[in-house]
Amino acid sequence: MRPGPRSVAVAAAAATVAGAIAARAGGRALVARTERRLNGVAAEHYIFDEQALTQVRDAKSTGALWVAVDGNYIVRYILATTAGADYFGEGIEGTITWDYEVTDINQPFTLNLPQDCHLAIVDAPLLPDATDVLSVPGLLNYNTVTSLSDVVVFYQTQLPIWGWQPSNSPPTNETGALLNFTRSDQQLSVIIGVDDGSTSVNILSVPKNSVVPTRTPKPTRTPLPTRTPKPTRTPMSTRTPKPTRTPLPTRTPKPTQVPVTTPTLMNVNISTPTPTPKP
Repeated sequence: MRPGPRSVAVAAAAATVAGAIAARAGGRALVARTERRLNGVAAEHYIFDEQALTQVRDAKSTGALWVAVDGNYIVRYILATTAGADYFGEGIEGTITWDYEVTDINQPFTLNLPQDCHLAIVDAPLLPDATDVLSVPGLLNYNTVTSLSDVVVFYQTQLPIWGWQPSNSPPTNETGALLNFTRSDQQLSVIIGVDDGSTSVNILSVPKNSVVPTRTPKPTRTPLPTRTPKPTRTPMSTRTPKPTRTPLPTRTPKPTQVPVTTPTLMNVNISTPTPTPKP
């Protein structure tokens, strides 16, 4: 995605200052150096071209830079860059010019706002331990660990020093306070609240007689319905198995008695021969 003209302008402006200062420090791409007074201060004058900047090849630049001798800040720079689509974006070509200048250096000045412009940066002090500071036209907001009563005393003491005069303020309670002040055609309201051990401070600057909203309480968070757990299923009792019947030992049969045969005695007559006498 190619950068748009606005992003190119911002990036190129930053690159001009950074690149030109780097070129000045390194002594590169600067073709002249003279000293003169500009806007009441002594300044060194440099001339540079695209070689001092980081940019695409088809971009051609010419520029001048004046740097204060005392303070080393830029008093003025001028840059003109001519390029095509690679620099500006698809379908765009041309020349862009910057002319930045600081005048009335270290001189007091008065900023005159249009009469119908009432929202300006809040002109009020901050506590020393202020955190999460938000400062926008018409609103100053921050957090502090300072107690509610000490914050009230701080603004009741400090704002008159800043030119703000106390106005009608409702009573302070233990959770919050509203302090009203006026100065010229402006009204300043300091809304202080305590929540979870931290003190929040909101300071509103509005035209006089405007209605200032009081601190809106945080909405009560409706608890989500709890989920009813499913009933636990009671396991059924296991059936006790019948005990195994141990078989009775088998009876060993008595051995069969073999009958003994009694032999029959036989009477045998053995005749013994009578010896014959020798003659």
